[in-house]
Amino acid sequence: QAICWVLNNLGYLHVKEGRHEDARACFDRALGIARSRGDLMSEGTLEENRGELFLTIDDLHAAERSIRRALAIAEQRADDVRRAAGLKLQGALHRLRGTPQLAIDTLEHAMTLSAVGEDALLGGEVLYQFALALRAVDRDDDANDVLRAALESFERISARQWVGRTRAQLTHPASGRYL
Repeated sequence: QAICWVLNNLGYLHVKEGRHEDARACFDRALGIARSRGDLMSEGTLEENRGELFLTIDDLHAAERSIRRALAIAEQRADDVRRAAGLKLQGALHRLRGTPQLAIDTLEHAMTLSAVGEDALLGGEVLYQFALALRAVDRDDDANDVLRAALESFERISARQWVGRTRAQLTHPASGRYL
């Protein structure tokens, strides 16, 4: 299991550095290990990370497959925090596909579930995606209010990368991409 998490973390770093092929290779190898061991918790997390990778590179079909699998695993495990994480990605997918109202509805459900858990980073990420969905339906004032709430959440946990991204979104709005 340790090699699975090392590969997952390495893949996540590759995503953040823009090394998408390396990220995919790490996630795919780790996913194979998790599946061979019947490790649903790791498999679900890896599918979430693959979904985020695919959203980042605009491979929406692959993103949908990974997100569906991550959500199915979260349902099977009755894990509300992982459901919220999957719904955050699904909401982003809906927005990118041009169905912002469906994104808003999905992200509202994700907000409810993320409030149950104690993952402050996930809560902020859900708010961030919710704000982008609000922007997509020209609710800019509401989006800015939500972004400010997300910013407070990110600042509280010292999530510097998210603080910078959220401040940039507040000053230079752009909702056509995943992040």
